Amino acid sequence: MPIREVPTRFGGQPALYVVREHAPRASRLAIVFPGHAYPLAAPLLHYVAEASYAAGVDVIGVEYGYQANRRDLGPDGVAGVVEEVSAALSALHLAPYEDIVFIGKSIGTVVQTEVAQGIGRPIPHQVFLTPLRRVLSAIRKTPHALVIVGDRDEAFGLSDIEQLAGAEGVRVHVVPHGDHSLETGDYRESIAVLKTVVTLCEDFVRGLQ
Repeated sequence: MPIREVPTRFGGQPALYVVREHAPRASRLAIVFPGHAYPLAAPLLHYVAEASYAAGVDVIGVEYGYQANRRDLGPDGVAGVVEEVSAALSALHLAPYEDIVFIGKSIGTVVQTEVAQGIGRPIPHQVFLTPLRRVLSAIRKTPHALVIVGDRDEAFGLSDIEQLAGAEGVRVHVVPHGDHSLETGDYRESIAVLKTVVTLCEDFVRGLQ
């Protein structure tokens, strides 16, 4: 699959964006934003990307520059990541796509919401996997959102989940005993959770057709 090299301020190693396009090119696109220490190759994001492609959309998987250079993000690094990702996506010429869905994990949910604000077109369809508390307001403002979180996730607790109750267009799926990685401590349960989450994401993406 094609790999696009993206220059980064975080070091000499370029970030690698995985681009999967159908032939002919699909009319819709999914962009996957990884977590802080949860890259595109990790099981959840790998299979969510595979399922999105199987659902008939093109897929771009983002790598952050600090990940490519094995560096820490740092306290002020998110702004740099957002600027870098925004520039990279602009260079990929997304205008021909009729619709774009953002899918983010953990800190990726912060990056996706900030990129969405400056991308120059509405991003009404977004998936938030184990979001961080700071994106609560952005989730509530998203016209069509899927939120998947564990009930043992300290980064987005039950009180945060309750604040999404009744939010129009927002669907919340809570994983019993799930932590911030959507794992339960039992590998059999965790595999079952992975299948459920991937299916939910695939159905969400298929709903754009």
